[in-house]
Amino acid sequence: MGSADRETFRFLMLGKTGSGKSSTGNTILGQDLFDADVSFVSVTDDCQLKAATNHGAHIEIMDSPGLFDTSMSHEDVSTLVMQAVACMHPGPDAVFYVIKIGRYTEEEYGVYSRLKALLDDNVLKYVVVIFTHGDALKGKNIADVLDKLPPTLQGVLEEVSHRYVVMDNTRAARDNTGQVTGLLDTVRALRAGNGHVPYTCPKYAFVADKMEEELARRLMGVEEKELENKKVVQELSHKLAEAEESVAKEKEELERQDRERQEAMQQKEVAMQAQLTSMSEVLTKQQASEEDQRRQMQELQEKLAREQLEFQQHMEQQRRQQAEELRKKDAEREATLRRLQQEREAAERAAQQRQAQELEALRQQVARSGRRRKKDCSLM
Repeated sequence: MGSADRETFRFLMLGKTGSGKSSTGNTILGQDLFDADVSFVSVTDDCQLKAATNHGAHIEIMDSPGLFDTSMSHEDVSTLVMQAVACMHPGPDAVFYVIKIGRYTEEEYGVYSRLKALLDDNVLKYVVVIFTHGDALKGKNIADVLDKLPPTLQGVLEEVSHRYVVMDNTRAARDNTGQVTGLLDTVRALRAGNGHVPYTCPKYAFVADKMEEELARRLMGVEEKELENKKVVQELSHKLAEAEESVAKEKEELERQDRERQEAMQQKEVAMQAQLTSMSEVLTKQQASEEDQRRQMQELQEKLAREQLEFQQHMEQQRRQQAEELRKKDAEREATLRRLQQEREAAERAAQQRQAQELEALRQQVARSGRRRKKDCSLM
């Protein structure tokens, strides 16, 4: 199955500090992507979106800041939760309300109350309660524990149509794929019940509109970058082809000149033999003495040998000069190709940096928008 056909899930996790959100996210993703240190202070100071492929599905999880953390103001938490919902475009398939098995406190109920106040009552159709620290059951049936729940938590389960799962995030239990499979099946049923429409909050529709505009702008930017990269590649390929064609022509020209030099030397040798033959005939006609003929022939041979040697040396010098020129052009071509490649890599790095800056600008824009709408986000 290709990545385009792979099933996709988007989850938003809410819960107070120490409830086990980050560990639960790691269990669902099948990887340690969230920080999950044991602490009384929230490990997640800001919304974190992590994604991985697990159980044949692409899963995205937004881990929110711990609601009711004393280190964060209500306004800051409201803004961050709004960002979390808006940035999970087109919206989460489910909202996980994470509770640690044990004593259910007013603080934990306050998280649930804040969830409804920050968003709207429609979010309850998407809520799944996740009871963490399933190892604390020690073999007990979860149904026995649910019978003894306080009225506030019983009311929560009724409002979310008793959608809940139990998660054991211990290292040994994470190898048990059944609990993640069960959670995904619960979400599939929830998603079918909601008509396969993700959660959207009308209160933050303006953020979604901005996201649509930003996504369209970024898509156009990506397409422009792809066109720019294609132009760079085409230019590089064109220059490479020109360089290779030029080298091929120069080599062909060098081979032609080598052939001409060989032919010239052969012609020179033929001319020397003709001169020797002609000189011999002249001396014979002149009836020169045998000693004079031998001496004059020797002088002629030595002269022709010198001329032949000088000619060969001249030809060899020409060949070496042309070979050196070709070597220099090859080196220049390689340097040019390396420069073009470096320019291309620099352009790609610059494009990635621009994209990162745009994403940061988008995050700040959403944060500013959230602060302007803080009255809509405040707690009841």
